[in-house]
Amino acid sequence: MARTNSHQGITARHVPIGAQWVGLPFFNGGRTRVTGLDCWGLVRLYLQEACGVKNVPVYGEAPASDVAATTAAVGEAMHNPMWRRLETGEPLHKGDVAVMYGWEQQRGGLQKTLRHVGVLTDAKTVLHIEVMTDSVRVPLSSTIIRRRVHSLWRHKELDR
Repeated sequence: MARTNSHQGITARHVPIGAQWVGLPFFNGGRTRVTGLDCWGLVRLYLQEACGVKNVPVYGEAPASDVAATTAAVGEAMHNPMWRRLETGEPLHKGDVAVMYGWEQQRGGLQKTLRHVGVLTDAKTVLHIEVMTDSVRVPLSSTIIRRRVHSLWRHKELDR
């Protein structure tokens, strides 16, 4: 099955951004533009290159396909003092990280788990990447994203 730059009908054409961030290929466990990226690889690269964050945690480099490891990594990150959970209504900024629900197939259907991340490119838009989809920018207000976001976090180097 071919990848697409589309995310529920929203394409890179609808939300302009520099070509260096939209359309990057997904690669499970990927951490570079050359090999491709998974969701944490994209967030780390964006924080380092676009936001100048020098100390972006590794969290065991769990590949996106390892549900237990990615869920554990998200949990670990949420308890790391390097991150501050944003309060409801607090102004959002470029570089804030959205912790999102993902789904995994289990007996009886899909199970929702905290296993996906994206990064804000501005106060209204999240950049993320998933299996079978190149990196895309999607409005935080879109139904598909709004329902998935569990919490928003800011790296201490970006705290203003």
